[in-house]
Amino acid sequence: MARRVETGCRDCKRCTNSALANAGRAAARGSANLATLGLASALTKKCKACGHMMSLHGQDTTPAPAPSRDDVEQLAIEHVEAHLRGEYPLWKLTTREQLLLRKARKEMSD
Repeated sequence: MARRVETGCRDCKRCTNSALANAGRAAARGSANLATLGLASALTKKCKACGHMMSLHGQDTTPAPAPSRDDVEQLAIEHVEAHLRGEYPLWKLTTREQLLLRKARKEMSD
């Protein structure tokens, strides 16, 4: 049985989720232990820091790469074009996209 958590892991679902989510997980884990006569919890790896199952911890902690400036610019152009077609609402446009929209409307009126 896991010891009381004194320091929580930032990558652990058990340490960071709500009480309702933990209650649902506990019910499922209890059913699994009942069905396997306790082998389900006996054979799982535990975290050394918090004592919870390692399967509840994040697997990939590497941050996603930041988008390039060209990718951001292309997305802004796509949003403005979608707005001009009536497919993207004005309130969702960022400040940069609104500036591009004004420029596009000015070019269209000239």
